[in-house]
Amino acid sequence: MYEIKAERCSEENLKHFLGMDKLLSIDTHLIFRISVTTQAGTYVKEFVHGDFGRTVPNLREILEVPDLDIIALDVEVSFFI
Repeated sequence: MYEIKAERCSEENLKHFLGMDKLLSIDTHLIFRISVTTQAGTYVKEFVHGDFGRTVPNLREILEVPDLDIIALDVEVSFFI
């Protein structure tokens, strides 16, 4: 892992990913946008939730939030020639 950043997710992003009906039923203060810069082949989903204890370290353990999960996953690819 090269870099990881976290920021509170904006209400507009939440509306896009969740839809307005789900947005009203959750505590939006607990939703963050995580940006990870890493090498090809890194299992980002497993890094977040731990893959049932098989991936250490993981964000569930680091943040001590056992029900931490991913709402949406986007991949941006950059390469150098």
